[in-house]
Amino acid sequence: MRIGTSRTSPIVPNVLQSAEIKVIDLNSIASLRAGVRGVTAIIHLAALNAGECAVDPERALFVNTLGTLKLIQTALDEGVDRVIYFSTAHVYGAPLRGKLDELSVTRPEHPYSITHRSAEDYILQASDAGRLQGTVLRLSNAVGPPVSADSNCWMLLTNDLSRQAVESNKLVLHSSRHQQRNFIAIGDVVGFVEQILESKNDQFTSQIVNLGGLKSFTTLEMAELIRDRCWAILRQRPTLVISDVVTDCNNERLDFRIDKARQLGFSPNINIESELDATLLMSRDHFSQC
Repeated sequence: MRIGTSRTSPIVPNVLQSAEIKVIDLNSIASLRAGVRGVTAIIHLAALNAGECAVDPERALFVNTLGTLKLIQTALDEGVDRVIYFSTAHVYGAPLRGKLDELSVTRPEHPYSITHRSAEDYILQASDAGRLQGTVLRLSNAVGPPVSADSNCWMLLTNDLSRQAVESNKLVLHSSRHQQRNFIAIGDVVGFVEQILESKNDQFTSQIVNLGGLKSFTTLEMAELIRDRCWAILRQRPTLVISDVVTDCNNERLDFRIDKARQLGFSPNINIESELDATLLMSRDHFSQC
């Protein structure tokens, strides 16, 4: 197994010790060519995160969109068979609301989602031309511990709240308590990717697929669930703090449809609570002040 990374000094967690780690510069054809040579399938998640995109939209375009174009061009040159691209549910807008399926109009409003939406087209263009098998996954909010505590993902809602719980014994909501979000267990995401990679037919080729969980939660409901799990496994119940500066948004129900994924064989079966427990335990082990 070969793992590509954009970090100049990658920290290799134990679970990946058997993998071959290659540092890849998305905007260097030579680096990309060396990284993908001999590879049959690419799972493409390399991108600036939302905060980095907001600070530097031009760099977001350079990395997320142009980097994807160069990756696809190199993959075609090197004979890669399949590319699975992780996009974001936020191509439908922000905040997400109402019924959203793959036929819903996309209205990205942030450099993060705008650049992902543009990158999708390069994947699908190559796939529609029959030059590789391309699949676009529009991911909602994945729940579960990162592969390493050093990963730059602790600003995500469930990660942030889990870390707050062990660092300060508080859960401070920085967004509207009524905002709805869809959540999916990371284990279910991994399972669906494995299914795509193992597929012997072209049912996933040129497909855009919403990938999410069976239900949506308000941010308040998720915070309360994390507080309950914190009590269950750590025997502490953090204080829930709702910021006065947050303006409540329209509380229209979010119906993030995953019918297409289920028709393609996706069957979410991993308990969200177990992923939250694992995130809390990682947070305790790495961030606890005790």
